[in-house]
Amino acid sequence: MPDDSNVDDVIGFWSEIKLEIIGKYLPAYTTILSKQNARFTRIYIDAFAGSGRHIAKKSGDVVAGSPSLALSTLLPFHEFHFIDIEGAKIHRFS
Repeated sequence: MPDDSNVDDVIGFWSEIKLEIIGKYLPAYTTILSKQNARFTRIYIDAFAGSGRHIAKKSGDVVAGSPSLALSTLLPFHEFHFIDIEGAKIHRFS
């Protein structure tokens, strides 16, 4: 089986919008949780992680995937769990 861990997925417009929303949501989420009186363990679980980097179908631009967005969140998560049906795609995050 070929090693496809460096193969980027080509994504459409709706996936780009979804990733833009995730990119705005994650920092807000970790900021809110970090300011709570209770101590929360922030765990990120991505059941459809993909390669973490995509190519926009229309423009050809590189688009950060959800694993990359989660890993670069300013107030970081304490744990990360990346899952994908193609295990080689998440190899770079393990």
